[in-house]
Amino acid sequence: MDQAGVSHGFLRSTNGAIAEFDIPGAVTFFVGAINAKAVVAGSLVDETQTAHGFIRHPNGHFTYFDFPGGAASAFVESMNAKDEIAGYYYEPDFTTNHGFVRSADGRLLLFDAPKAKRGTFAASINSKGQIAGSFDDKKFNASGFLRK
Repeated sequence: MDQAGVSHGFLRSTNGAIAEFDIPGAVTFFVGAINAKAVVAGSLVDETQTAHGFIRHPNGHFTYFDFPGGAASAFVESMNAKDEIAGYYYEPDFTTNHGFVRSADGRLLLFDAPKAKRGTFAASINSKGQIAGSFDDKKFNASGFLRK
């Protein structure tokens, strides 16, 4: 955050050089993942208070993706070497959330863990596309899951 209270993203290379970046259209944003190719993924909230996902490519270009129903908040949690992204998003009323996986070609698959009643939190994706995370049952008891 700078002196005016504006957040900026940055990449630090192995030689210590820092490249700062901003995300067009973002009121606020969160970087959630980076892979070995320096592809960065995260989420942003725009001026209408709608959440979107973003991917920053090594050449500085951005790709944006949306969640159904105008998500209120979204969290990119993990990205693998194949540029597959895992995370979760909240419905506009914040009553529940769902997991998602975004393929490198842009397909967005939404899912809920079996027995999830209050929320699915996708936390990590590996090179095989398997996703680990947690979910809450109707009494807010948390359990883990592995999506194969």
